[in-house]
Parts: sequence; C-alpha cells; structure tokens
Amino acid sequence: MIADDNPRLPFLNQVLFAVQKLPDAAVLSHHFAEYAPLPDISLLLTHPDCDGPLVISAVSVQGGDVVFQPFPADGKPHWRLDCESGKIFYTCDLDEAVGFVEDWLDFCQSTRLIRQDLPLRVAAEDLPPLSAVLPQQLVWPEGTPPDTADWPAGDKAALAADYAAADRERIAEGFPRDKRGNAAKGSTVVLAWYGPPVGHMRRRPALVVRAAAKNTLVFAAEKLIVENQTHCWADERWRWHSGEEWSSESVRNGTAGDEERAAQASDALAEGRFDDALALYGIGWDKYLAQVLHGLLLNIGDAVHCDDWQEELVRLMANLAPWRLAKAVLQGKRRPRLLLFSGQQRQSKVCVLLERGGEGLRLVVDYSGSNERLPQSRFLREI
Repeated sequence: MIADDNPRLPFLNQVLFAVQKLPDAAVLSHHFAEYAPLPDISLLLTHPDCDGPLVISAVSVQGGDVVFQPFPADGKPHWRLDCESGKIFYTCDLDEAVGFVEDWLDFCQSTRLIRQDLPLRVAAEDLPPLSAVLPQQLVWPEGTPPDTADWPAGDKAALAADYAAADRERIAEGFPRDKRGNAAKGSTVVLAWYGPPVGHMRRRPALVVRAAAKNTLVFAAEKLIVENQTHCWADERWRWHSGEEWSSESVRNGTAGDEERAAQASDALAEGRFDDALALYGIGWDKYLAQVLHGLLLNIGDAVHCDDWQEELVRLMANLAPWRLAKAVLQGKRRPRLLLFSGQQRQSKVCVLLERGGEGLRLVVDYSGSNERLPQSRFLREI
C-alpha cells in the first residue's frame, strides 16, 4: 500500500489529471516498486495500436544522468519518460511531459498504419532529381610513391607495379563525388589488396586513393579492414588499371547477359516502384523498410530523424542495382550494410542491411553495431 503522505503522490496525480484529458490514451495501472528510502511509483499508459506501454515516473537528476532515486534534494521531482520500444529516457517538466505523451500518441497512430501492408514505392515526383552538377576537375600533386617500408618484398613489388600502371584519368572519373561535384571529403577508394590480413584487427595491406585537400587525390599504402570499406575496386581493375581494357556499359553496370530484365527493373526504379524492381530478382524486404520509406517512426526516440531517413532511403532505392545483390552477399557472412541512417550517436545504429535467409535475399531495417558493409559499386547502378 502506498502511503498517503508519499511526496510523489501529488505530482503523479497532476500527471494523471493531465494525461486523462488527452484523446485516445488509456491509463492501464500504477506501477509500484520498493526502493529505499521511498517507493517508486509510475503511471503506465497503453494504446490499442502500440505494443508497449509508456512509463511515466518522477525521478532525480544528477550530473545530467537519470538516476533512479525517488526524490531530488531540492524537493522538486523531475520526469522519466520511457518508451519501451526505444529505451529512450527524458527528464522534463510537467508541460513537456504531457507534450511527450502527445508525441507518443502520434507514434501509436503511426503504428496503426505500420500494421497495414505498405507498398514499397513512392510517387515519381518524390524521387531525387538527376544531378545537373558537372564534376569538378580533380588534380594529382606530384609526389613520391606510397611508403611501403614495413611491407614484405613481394607486396612492395606488386604495389609498385600497380602504382606505375594506375590510370589517373579513369580513377578521377569514377571517384566518389559530393552534391557539388567535388571529390567527396574523406573518401578512400581501395584499388588493390596485397597479402593476407594480419594482426588481431585482421588488417590487409592495400593501395588506395583518397581525397586530401579539396579536389586533390593522392595515392597511399595503408593497412585496412577489408569488410569496412565503402569504396573498393579490387575486383574491378578496369576501373583504374591502364593494362585492363575499358569494359562495355553492360559489364560496367553488371547487367551483361541479363539486359532485358535489368532494363525492366531500371524502369520500375525510375517510376518509384521499388517493390516491382526487387520482385524481378526475387528479393524481399521487411515491414520496417516500407515504414521508413513512408516517413513513419521506427520508435518514438527517432522521431526527429523521420524526414531525413526517408529522404536517404528514397535516394538509396532510386539508385539501387537489384541485379547486383545476389553476387554481393557471401554465404556465412554477417549481414552487410548498405546504408547507415544519419544523426545517430548510439553504438548500435539503425541501418539498411542485406540478409540471406531461408527464403532468399531481403532488405531489412534493423539495429547493428557492426561496421561491415558492402562497397557501393556492388549494389548501386552506374548512372
């Protein structure tokens, strides 16, 4: 039994009164747990369209962290708002708490839409426009060959030969660009690997090209983790090696021998019919991929990112090469990442993953703490 003189009761009664005025909210119960020196009491709100309850409690705040103490030293309780799906905690005053509950109700109503079968498609007018920006000219400063002082002799010789044969014009043409046509800041492209991975981090010697100063490319010899590279041309030497014949358009785009089906998929992508394009190659998707594509919340804690994530996913799907995906995943590997959504600080982040299951390949949206990803040339179209 909760004592009538418990100092948290008046505060929680205020909450109860405020929340009951909100539409569609149902107070399920009070939660009671014994913590010294005072009991911990909370309100649990439920909504028929949301799986988990919203828990509201009065807590103490120390050093910016939520502390499970029943009462702060100044005698003024704060709030703990916990949405089970995202494990997100907030501290705020009464008005902010009620505002958060309103946001939670919006999330519940989004959940009602989520339970419907949402099509994986957007209107053609919502697709990103083709870039009209001309690529800026990239320069190569005169310099010495990459430093391979600590490399085995065989790897040194192989890198020296590749460095001498590197076609700077081809590399500059295919190097990643930003929206302004400049070399994408911080980008690194792996041209070739040498020798086996070494050390506990399993790093492998590589010849790379990276963006240094603005629109300036440089060669470097580095030791990198193979699975963590966004741009890797090691299996596509025609992209950079002067001794390799420049491939035909169908080979470059990965459609050789399957041009007709790839053309159908490209037409579907150009019209925003992403589901039709994937279906041509037997590739499935989970409900969360459609959820993000339609601008719906994954959980209440990610509400601020909805519009950005929707835009990022539409851009990915519009440029996807579904005919490449079957070759991109190796049996036994973990689910590689195609897209990491922006604005996340936590260790396990929301991303788009490619997974192989009993029913074949499918694209999913899930949390992952892994840095393993697919190089972009293995899943994007040559546009």
